[in-house]
Amino acid sequence: MNKSASHKMQSLLHSRTESPALLDRTCYWVPPVPLMEDQKRTLNSSLRIGAIVGNRLYEGLRFEGVLFPLTPDNWEKILHYANLDIIIIESCRYSATGHWYLSQFIQNEQHDKILEIVKTAEKLSIPAIFWHTQDHIYHNHYKSLASHFDFIFCADPREAEALESMHAKVELLPPAVQPAIHNPFRDIEHVDAFRIKVLYDGWTDLIRLEEKLRLLRDIIPFGLNIIESRGRLLDPKLNELPDYKPYILGCVTQAARRTALKYAEAAIAFEETLLSTTKQQWRALETAAFRLPVLYKGRLAESDIRKNIVIEHGSDDEVIEHLSEYERSPLQREKDGHLAWREVFSKHTFSHRLRSICSKIGITHDWVEFPLISIITPTYREELLPRCVENFVKQDYPNKELIIIFNSNEKDVPEIQEVSTGKNTVRILIAPQEMFLGACLNMGLISSKGVYCFKVDDDDIYGHNYVPDTMLHLCAMDCDIFGKPFKYCYFERDKQVYIQRTKLAELCTIPYDNLTCGKYSFHGATLGGRREKLLTCLFPDYYIAGEDNGLQQAGGLKEYRFVSLDLFNFIYYRGANINEHTWKVSTEQLKKNMYNAYVNQEDLIL
Repeated sequence: MNKSASHKMQSLLHSRTESPALLDRTCYWVPPVPLMEDQKRTLNSSLRIGAIVGNRLYEGLRFEGVLFPLTPDNWEKILHYANLDIIIIESCRYSATGHWYLSQFIQNEQHDKILEIVKTAEKLSIPAIFWHTQDHIYHNHYKSLASHFDFIFCADPREAEALESMHAKVELLPPAVQPAIHNPFRDIEHVDAFRIKVLYDGWTDLIRLEEKLRLLRDIIPFGLNIIESRGRLLDPKLNELPDYKPYILGCVTQAARRTALKYAEAAIAFEETLLSTTKQQWRALETAAFRLPVLYKGRLAESDIRKNIVIEHGSDDEVIEHLSEYERSPLQREKDGHLAWREVFSKHTFSHRLRSICSKIGITHDWVEFPLISIITPTYREELLPRCVENFVKQDYPNKELIIIFNSNEKDVPEIQEVSTGKNTVRILIAPQEMFLGACLNMGLISSKGVYCFKVDDDDIYGHNYVPDTMLHLCAMDCDIFGKPFKYCYFERDKQVYIQRTKLAELCTIPYDNLTCGKYSFHGATLGGRREKLLTCLFPDYYIAGEDNGLQQAGGLKEYRFVSLDLFNFIYYRGANINEHTWKVSTEQLKKNMYNAYVNQEDLIL
C-alpha cells in the first residue's frame, strides 16, 4: 500500500460515521442521568509527555502531566519544540487520536514513522519507552517494535519474561486506574436516580459461553443487569437470549460503563470469558475503583494482581451465598467494596505507575503522594489532651501535624506525655476562655502548614484510616471543602451505635446553593478542606455554637467544590453527661431521628 493509500485508509476508518438506520438497530444503553464532568483540573505532576497511546492510557495519562498526543502530522514539531520529558508509546491498534491504525505490527509507512520518532527522540535525548499493556497472546504482534526501545514495560509477567529472553530490558508494570475518572462520586441531584444491584459486563461472553455461565440465571433474582462495553450488538441479538432479555441493558460507551459502575452495588466476573487475562485485570481494577465488591467465579494465581481486590469463589453456591449475605447485611457489602477500593487507590493508580517509569529511566517525577495535612483539635478539657494526641498518632498517614487549641485561661502550655516528634509534629496553642470555638479553629487554620486541614474533635471516634481514606478520595477531584454525613452515633449510656436519618448521601458532590439554604450539611467533627480555601472564608468567631454550619453556609463560596465522603471511620460520641458537649441537645431529642444500628463500633472502623 503506498503512502497516499495508507493515509486515505486511516482517514476513512476514523471519520466514518454509523448510519442512522444502523444506530437504530444497535442495542445501546444510555444512563438516565447526565454523565459526570471531570471534577479534577489540577495535574498530578509537571511531566511533559509525548504519547502514542490508546483510549485507556490517554484517559489515564491526561491527568498525570501535560500530554501531547503524537500524530503523523505533528510529531516532528512536538519533539523539537514541546520540551518533552518522556515519550510513551503503547501497544495499541490505533491511538486515541484515531491514527497509526495497525501500524505497530504491520510494516508500512506509518510503522517506519514510529521508528523514526524513536530515533529522533534518542538524538534529542528524550527517553522513549514502550508500554506493553496487552496480554502475552499478542507477543508476536509487538515484539519487533518493542525491540527498538531501550526501556520496555509490560503489564503481563509472561510477556515480560518472553521479551527478556530476547535480551531486552524489561520491567513489570501492572494495570492501573485513573482516580479522576474511576471513582464512586455522583452528583447529589442524581444520587438516587437509579440503582443496579448486580452488574455483569459480558453480553458477548453470554452469547458465546451461555452454558458455562449458567450461574447468571441464579443471580437474576438478586437484581442482575447485563451490559457490553467491548463492542456493539444489534437488537436481534436480544432474541438469542430470551431468558436474559429483560435484564440486558445493552451496549455501552466507556463513559456510560463508568456511570453504571457508580450506581451498581456489586459486580460479577467469571474465569470463563473471552477476555485475555490482562484485560480482565485492567477491568477488575477499574471496577473496584468504584468502591463496589467484585465477586469472581473462579480461582486466581497467587501472583495475580486481582488477588487482594476481587473476592474469589470456587463454586456457584459460594457466589449465591455471598449475594444472599449482602442482602442480609448491606454494611458487609459496603465494607468489602471499600477495602477493595482502598487497595486499588493506594497502590495501583497511574501516578504510581509513572513514578515507577520515571525511577527506572532516571527522570524527575514531582508527584506528591502524601502532601502535608494539618489536624486541628480545639478542646477546653485538659483530661482529653492525651486523647487528642492519640487520635493524631494513630492516623496511618506519614506526613501530618497536629495543632491543639487549648481553650483555657492557663498561661502555661500543659505537658502531654508521648508526644510524637520529628516529622509528625504536635503544637499546643492557648486560647483564653472568652474566645469562642470559631476563633479557636481560626487560630489553628492560620497557624497550620498543611495543604489540607482537618477539624478533629476531642471526644469523637476516628479510625486509623480516617485521614488516609480521605486523602485517597481527594485524588479523584479538586475538592475545596469536604466532610461526612452525620450517620453513626455512639451513646455512652446505652453502649450502642444508632443510625441518624440524614438527607445527605455519602460520596457525592454538592452544589453550593444546597448548603447555603441549609438543605444539606456535613457533620462538624468531620469538616475539612484545602487550607488556602479555608483561609478565604474562616469560621465565624462570634457564634457560641454552630460555627461549622456558619462556615458551610458562608457567602462568597459559590465557586468552591463541596464533597461528601464515605461513612466509615467516624462515629459521633455522645457522653452520658450532656454538659460536657458544646451541642446541648438532650439524648431523647437526638434519638427521635435515629434508630438502633445493631452493629459494633468495630464494624464501622476499617
